[in-house]
Amino acid sequence: MDADERRLFPNSVFRHPELGSKAFHSPNVHQHKELKEKIIKIFYRVYNKLGYGFLEKIYENVMIIELKSQDILTVT
Repeated sequence: MDADERRLFPNSVFRHPELGSKAFHSPNVHQHKELKEKIIKIFYRVYNKLGYGFLEKIYENVMIIELKSQDILTVT
């Protein structure tokens, strides 16, 4: 992970270039896990409701609506 990636993703797990295989974990790992689980549940709910065959933009628009309804900020 380079300096730009660390700046953009400060809470990510990364390997220190000098310490090698020792991984450093964010103290917010649990918080990120909960958010990830919420997003995955929303994805499956949207996919199961719409089914397959739509353009990606349709799924994206519905995901944005669902994420906002759960107070999860999105960037489009």
